[in-house]
Amino acid sequence: MVVCKFGGAVLATPGGFQNMASILRGLGGEPVVVVVSALGPTTRLLDRAIEASRQGDTEGARAAVAELVQVHTVCFDTLGLNGASETALRTLLAEQVDALQRVLHGIATTRQCTDRVRDRVLSWGEHVAREITVQWFRSILLPAISVPARSVLVTSDVHGAAQPLLEATTRHAIEIIAPLLTPSAIVVVEGFVGQSTSGDITTMGRESSNLTATVLGAALGARMITIYTDVEGVQSADPHVLSNTVARPHLSYGEARNAADSGMKLLYPTMMEPAESAGIPICIASAFAPDGSVTIIDAHHTDDTKPMVVHVDLGNGLSRCSTLNVDPAVWLSAIHSMLSTFHDLGTFDVITHHALRRADVIVATTHAVHVIEHLHSTLCQ
Repeated sequence: MVVCKFGGAVLATPGGFQNMASILRGLGGEPVVVVVSALGPTTRLLDRAIEASRQGDTEGARAAVAELVQVHTVCFDTLGLNGASETALRTLLAEQVDALQRVLHGIATTRQCTDRVRDRVLSWGEHVAREITVQWFRSILLPAISVPARSVLVTSDVHGAAQPLLEATTRHAIEIIAPLLTPSAIVVVEGFVGQSTSGDITTMGRESSNLTATVLGAALGARMITIYTDVEGVQSADPHVLSNTVARPHLSYGEARNAADSGMKLLYPTMMEPAESAGIPICIASAFAPDGSVTIIDAHHTDDTKPMVVHVDLGNGLSRCSTLNVDPAVWLSAIHSMLSTFHDLGTFDVITHHALRRADVIVATTHAVHVIEHLHSTLCQ
């Protein structure tokens, strides 16, 4: 059994759905748990609707909801759904939009949005994404089964940053999901969402669909947990920022956690622990190039992990440019070269973490990309 997580960047386009289906067909009948995120801009639009409602801007809230309807309607149309699947999804969308508008009306009336209510609203996107995925699979004759995350993922009651309760979640996963994992079965669960012990919908923090995948993988004893994104594994830098990045085919759990802590996209600190505790490898792969480069994260540690650089916008006009897996002497040489190259860098701060083989340079955001490019070309090529 394997767990495959498909993020919002994958599900933002019909091609992503097509590739998801192709990947699952390529598993050769091995049972799979599919974890999905909300489509494309859904969570951002929900946030906008909440804030507009909280300020009493009903027109702004309605506009955000209209965009949500457009995003999901275009998805239905471009996927070519028809017949029972199309009818089921359009009915679902109408019902979910009506329920969403009622909650937003309540927020607008009171001008307040508690963390509990916010979680109810933000879970909307994942819920709808799960049902779209299930209906899409069924329309192309893939045997999909829908399992709401809140029926399995038991969490603490800290809304917006709930922690999965592993013992209770494992028990639910074994009781609810395991019996469904017959040959060729596809069980679809939404990420990000859980349910507290008091019965409230919770969310586990942004980008926590990866955490859902590793928690379920550990609970069910998966052979592999694969996180499908729009890039080919972990790279030496963000390929959306630099064009000459180099694949990093392997990281240990600790190295991946260090990279996640530094702000590297694709990796999130909380996703490591369940997989590491269960000894299950995590694979980072591209849904748009499934035969391309991948990164395997496991317990194997080597002494020759290659350098990586990370750029994080800190706000207030500042950015952090971090180097990972670089010995201090080499890093100092790179910094000296950087200072010789950029005479107008202005004020900057340097923070070193010798035990982690990490160093940070805090610079004005206007210089950040140039600094990252220089450090990358000096250390990672």
